Amino acid sequence: MTVVHHSPADREDRDDVTAGTEACEHRQTEKCNGKTHCRDCKRQLYL
Repeated sequence: MTVVHHSPADREDRDDVTAGTEACEHRQTEKCNGKTHCRDCKRQLYL
């Protein structure tokens, strides 16, 4: 088994990437080909 150790600098880089993103709340959904999708972000939702 391989163990990967991350330096504090790696963690800071990851924080910078995720800090500016907002999660979609999937408030409105729509059906397409029998699958449910979010109207805003267009992701398929697994209900």
